[in-house]
Amino acid sequence: QKFTLSDNTQREYFIGYATSPCLTAVAGDSPDRTATIFGEAVIDNIASNKPLHDVFSTIAKQVKRVTDEYMKPCYETNLTESFVLTEAPSHFAPAQSMGDHTLPANM
Repeated sequence: QKFTLSDNTQREYFIGYATSPCLTAVAGDSPDRTATIFGEAVIDNIASNKPLHDVFSTIAKQVKRVTDEYMKPCYETNLTESFVLTEAPSHFAPAQSMGDHTLPANM
């Protein structure tokens, strides 16, 4: 499991992985869980108005704590400047998945 952010030219990117290579990501065993352990950590922290590196550090700490250090999230990036994630303004529609492409829901 991973999340990927890139600029529109895809020259700069940030890819966050649920766990380190050679380890298996676990979903968690809670019956009321709506996302994986990594997914929940991303949802909990993604729009925190902090630099992406700091956000991912918080995500990694949360995942490690919940999995007793079994999962060790990691990332790769070539970002050259600080990147801050914020919540989308309310006038933007959520995205809908279209196979390998993502389009705004109102298209």
